[in-house]
Amino acid sequence: MKEISSKVKEKFEGSLLKGGRCMEKKKTLKGFCSKLKKIFLPLILLSLFLLPVNQAKASKEEMYILLNLLVEKGVITPEESKEMMAAVDNIVKKQKEDSAKNSVKTSAAENIKIGGYLQSRYDVYDYDKNYDGFTIKRARISLTGKIMDPVSFKIEFDTVKGKNNDLLTDAWVKLAYFPQFNITVGQFKLPFSEEYLISSSALDTIERSNVVGALATEYDRGIMIDGDLLNKAVYYGLAYVNGTGANTGEDNDSKDLVGRIAFSPWVSTQNPASGLKFGFAYQTGKQGANKKDRVSHDIFLRYEYKNLKVLGEYINQELKSTSTTKSDGYFVQCAYEFPLSNGKSIQPVAKYEVYDPNTKASKDTQTIFTTGFNFFLNKNTKLSTNYRWRNDEQGGKIPTNSNEWFSQIQIKF
Repeated sequence: MKEISSKVKEKFEGSLLKGGRCMEKKKTLKGFCSKLKKIFLPLILLSLFLLPVNQAKASKEEMYILLNLLVEKGVITPEESKEMMAAVDNIVKKQKEDSAKNSVKTSAAENIKIGGYLQSRYDVYDYDKNYDGFTIKRARISLTGKIMDPVSFKIEFDTVKGKNNDLLTDAWVKLAYFPQFNITVGQFKLPFSEEYLISSSALDTIERSNVVGALATEYDRGIMIDGDLLNKAVYYGLAYVNGTGANTGEDNDSKDLVGRIAFSPWVSTQNPASGLKFGFAYQTGKQGANKKDRVSHDIFLRYEYKNLKVLGEYINQELKSTSTTKSDGYFVQCAYEFPLSNGKSIQPVAKYEVYDPNTKASKDTQTIFTTGFNFFLNKNTKLSTNYRWRNDEQGGKIPTNSNEWFSQIQIKF
């Protein structure tokens, strides 16, 4: 009996010892889980915060699964799981907001471009009014870009100018929500002369036509609505401007209205007719403090196909005050580019122009015939030379020849 009692006692004591060890293990496990919770959960939040936004959505779904598993294992309570998910939602929301702000700043910086071009030349004259010499025709610097997708801008200066605060050429903001309807505000090129709408860096001749310089306005301040219709087969432009030109304030209460419509019927095709473009422009307004009525019309035809370029334009103007002065003129030009080796090319060009400043006066017509060529070293460097035969009638006197020879180098950046 004593032996049995001793065995029972040993067995009971062994059970008590095992039970104590189990209790200690449970306490140890509970303490470990508590420590795990304190260490592991902040790491979860930190890892989610450091993840890129494009991975945040997937990580959030994985977090749901992980937290549910921790609840099932008794590591955290359901209430703690809810608190954790609320914290996760706040972090994801903050990430998206920060990403949106940074993307706007980054896209704005990436869309801003600095450009410009320099035109340096040497001029030779066959008459005594001007001296031969080197000149800088243009030295332009531009800043263009998009503030956001529908909003673009351009600021351009010509550093050669500046005598009368006329450094500024372009300074406008455009809202282009639809290609059919754009709104431009500021100082911009008027939708009138085709030759003026061609950048001076892309002209086939060194100088623009006399009639364009005399009867058309290149830049003015105001607001313009324009757009392309019918898959770019039709362009329209309508501007409401001061009528005083670039960098000049208004000099009366009236404004000028300028309208233009251009047709490119086959622009979407691949046949030779795809390069045909023609149109009409109109401008009306009052000029100066005495408010002279001015009405101008423009008709143009342009054809470009492969290496061939043809351009013709006619402008007339009527200026009324106590008397009426009518002026008109036209030009036609043709150029063809011949490719050479290593990306170089040469482009002969010929141009004939006529300008009559007063159709009622006799012998005041100016005619110029220009011939020359452009030599393209690459897309950013162009060498040009033009010889101009001028025949200027001067109030009944014998027409005088005032020939000119211009040579120019142009570098774009």
